Amino acid sequence: MTRIIPVSRPKLVQKDFNAVLTALTNLELSGHSKEIQKFETTLGEFLKSRSDVIAVSSGTSALDLIADALNISNTSTVICSSFTIISSVAEIARRGAKIIFIDADPENWCLDLKELERALTDHPESSAVYATHIYNSAFDASKVMEIMASRKICFVEDAAEALGSTLNGKPLGTYGDIGIFSFYANKLITTGEGGAIITSNTEFSQKLRSLRNLGFNVSARFIHQNLGRNVRMSGINAALGTSQVESIKNFVIHRELLYKKYLLELSSLEEISFQKIYFPTLKFKSSYWVMPILLTKLSKYSAEEFQELLLEEGIESRRFFYPLHLQPALRQIDSLIYGSGRVSEELWERGLYLPMGSGIELHEVELVCEKIRKIFSKK
Repeated sequence: MTRIIPVSRPKLVQKDFNAVLTALTNLELSGHSKEIQKFETTLGEFLKSRSDVIAVSSGTSALDLIADALNISNTSTVICSSFTIISSVAEIARRGAKIIFIDADPENWCLDLKELERALTDHPESSAVYATHIYNSAFDASKVMEIMASRKICFVEDAAEALGSTLNGKPLGTYGDIGIFSFYANKLITTGEGGAIITSNTEFSQKLRSLRNLGFNVSARFIHQNLGRNVRMSGINAALGTSQVESIKNFVIHRELLYKKYLLELSSLEEISFQKIYFPTLKFKSSYWVMPILLTKLSKYSAEEFQELLLEEGIESRRFFYPLHLQPALRQIDSLIYGSGRVSEELWERGLYLPMGSGIELHEVELVCEKIRKIFSKK
């Protein structure tokens, strides 16, 4: 049986196991344990931010809570990337809000900032902009702040894929009015399942803390002014997260090594192109979440066909995101697409990402590249 190289593998070392064991031994299990505050403080220190960090059960629950806190409803208009995962808009759609989708930039694959500016001009009634940093690249978050400076619209910076990345020395996720992160098992660090929100708005953070905890009231616990959710992170997850944060720099170094090996081995193939992650006017440092490739028009394979051929060689891969403006589950919502939508659609049709992760080894990347060259060499 062929051994499968997974599309992602986390890296856990002895100190991670020790941290979890200590939490278990000390019965620091629930979402009210001291491990939660420790993780929030440690993450805030890594992000070099005095903003409040609120740990939650997932990146998706972070986005859901934000929709709660912003009072998104069927009278709201929200602007969002089209080329991103569906959890970015699921709660907004459930609330019946109008969603304006922004097509992807053809080079960095994040939302097209020219189309964003046009949408904001056409729809000043918008409540929020949800903007996602995609794969190994980023949109110019400082430019988004400039665009929105005179508008009373909330900028939600989705950095679920971008922990450890910086733009002009500032960590991604800390530009927006609100930032979110994910710690799923395929992310830079993992808590198993988990996420976090970061904001400098004290009133907003207090509301989020209440909402993540069933809307409990500090002064009158069982008298609820808000309908919250139970989306707390557990003490066990938080203990793992605190330990993992300490390894971020090493994880980024390792992932960069893998990424550069891929480029060295595959750049000569005319059938493959890559996401733009270097910008002439911005100092951007990627944390290399995944290894995305785009099959060019010279490739004789579609993304679906290529994925099947890789699997036959023992290599797991993932297709790119399916554009949100085409999602069957979102057909009933009131929506618009700014830009043709074709960039997002082509990314879906031709894109996939290869094995990458803090636990993926260099020799595995070398084998993946060997198999890819073999596939393209077939007549």
